[in-house]
Amino acid sequence: MLRSMTALVKVETTFPDITSAVKIANETGASWKKWDDLVIVAQMRRLGIDEIYSNDSDFNTLGVRRIF
Repeated sequence: MLRSMTALVKVETTFPDITSAVKIANETGASWKKWDDLVIVAQMRRLGIDEIYSNDSDFNTLGVRRIF
């Protein structure tokens, strides 16, 4: 199914994404238990993306606009 989504782009996680996620955790006071969301936000910042389509309300406090 995912392969049929031609507009879907796979994004690699880089070491700078991890270090950026730590900075975002410090900026927002987020628990490192949300590490996966923090890494996603770091990737979004790197790619210049400021909104996410998700029903995960944790993104509300991480500086991105959540749509869903």
